Amino acid sequence: MISNSVCLLETKYGLGLPLKLRPEANLVTYTRVNFAGRPIYQIGISLFKISLLISYLRLFKGTNKKLYRKAVWAAIIFVFLGHLGCTLALIFACTPVSLK
Repeated sequence: MISNSVCLLETKYGLGLPLKLRPEANLVTYTRVNFAGRPIYQIGISLFKISLLISYLRLFKGTNKKLYRKAVWAAIIFVFLGHLGCTLALIFACTPVSLK
């Protein structure tokens, strides 16, 4: 829901338009909304992937496939840490660019 709201805001400020047709007055606001939305999108995607993996765990529940369950848990941890790392990189590795 938050990601959808950010997408709507970005569209309001020029998302979807060719670069040359984007209003220059909206450039700063669009850039800020885009920067704020990227980590939210990254976390949302990771939660979607983890929810799929949890559904796999439910499929293996009550079976003797312990190796599969361990592999799914490893994938959950890998997805979480990978997306957390990407989210933190998006937040902390930003070097603001002069817009004018």
